[in-house]
Amino acid sequence: MTSIPEPTVPVGGGGTANSFNPVPPLLMVSGSCDASAVSGTPQDWLVHKQDFNGMYQRNNVWRDCDSRMSQTPTVSYNYIDARINVSVDRRILYNTTFSACNITTQKINWTASGSCSTPGGANTSGWGENGKINTSGTGLILRPARKGAAGNILDVTGYCSQSFNLEVNNSPGYYICSAGFDTKSDVISDLGRIANECNNYCTEYDANLLELT
Repeated sequence: MTSIPEPTVPVGGGGTANSFNPVPPLLMVSGSCDASAVSGTPQDWLVHKQDFNGMYQRNNVWRDCDSRMSQTPTVSYNYIDARINVSVDRRILYNTTFSACNITTQKINWTASGSCSTPGGANTSGWGENGKINTSGTGLILRPARKGAAGNILDVTGYCSQSFNLEVNNSPGYYICSAGFDTKSDVISDLGRIANECNNYCTEYDANLLELT
């Protein structure tokens, strides 16, 4: 998990497990906050953390045989079935002082096995035939909380943890590494799709925080 600078006064937290309050999302996803907002005076801060992890298996989809008895079964296409677990934690640290805002990108590792994988290596190959996806660096946003004219906090807070399956890396025919449909660039593209899908399950997950290299 990404570390947060130590506050200089005791803090409190907010948020309800597995839910977000209904206020529309207001996220800072790039750059830094206004220097005047970090005055050294205790105030309320938003802490946003996010990650996703998972595992996957490649499947072949076979064509149905027709009435010809001598027909040889063939594969129509193959795909990766990914099982993803996403979590987002957003809370307020009350009456706290930090020296600066902080934005840290979320970093992903994947380890593949089977054809098209690199034995013992991570982030260097295609999906292969099965493997795991792990967050190696938690995505983080730390900034002063946004408030309304009456001083009420506008930022969404709460905790969300959800799981889902997603089909990626579809390619024609039986899976063969040498066909060129399973490369590192394909994984990077598919991880972007997974990140976008995470937002459908945890609405405050921010795909812009994911670093894909």
